[in-house]
Amino acid sequence: MSSSCDIILPGNVRIRDVANVVGIAAGFKPYKKNISKDGWATYVDGVTIKTEHSPGLASLNFDGRFVLYHFESSDYPGCRLLNPSSTSFWCMVGHRLVDFFGGQVKYDDTKDVDFDYQIMPKRDSLNCPTNNDEWHAFQQKMLEVKPITIDDLKSIKGSVYDWEYDLAQGNYTFDSEGRMTKKSPPKKESRAA
Repeated sequence: MSSSCDIILPGNVRIRDVANVVGIAAGFKPYKKNISKDGWATYVDGVTIKTEHSPGLASLNFDGRFVLYHFESSDYPGCRLLNPSSTSFWCMVGHRLVDFFGGQVKYDDTKDVDFDYQIMPKRDSLNCPTNNDEWHAFQQKMLEVKPITIDDLKSIKGSVYDWEYDLAQGNYTFDSEGRMTKKSPPKKESRAA
């Protein structure tokens, strides 16, 4: 049996918002997009949601990585559950999600501990707002989510695979300020005819 990181989010989160926070944490650039005359929303290109698995399950996919998103969980009734591999990267993604929405992170689901990180779940007006002022405050807060840094990865103690494992996977690099950024694909060499 492999070890997973359990990321438990409140039941009032929207999957698209979760996908955006995951993408921003992983180094994708967020941007504002007008959605009406007076309204805008935060968008993050590069993270897709696939829902063809089963009625209670979806996946968030990006750069060859994915995480399963459970709309229901018998272990955490009324909550949403993401349970990726127990790496420092995914544990820190859990921190970003829990900082944003509230919830809990358990770094290694095989260990007999309650939670390694937790924040009280946030109310509907903060996690799934519908009126203009709350909506725009929520969207602005999403724009301000910070990409994971190398120091963030090093701070995780208790995951099965540490930060060196994440770096060895090769999907990400870090900028001069230590923030995670998506690694550019290698340039293809052109052949002379």
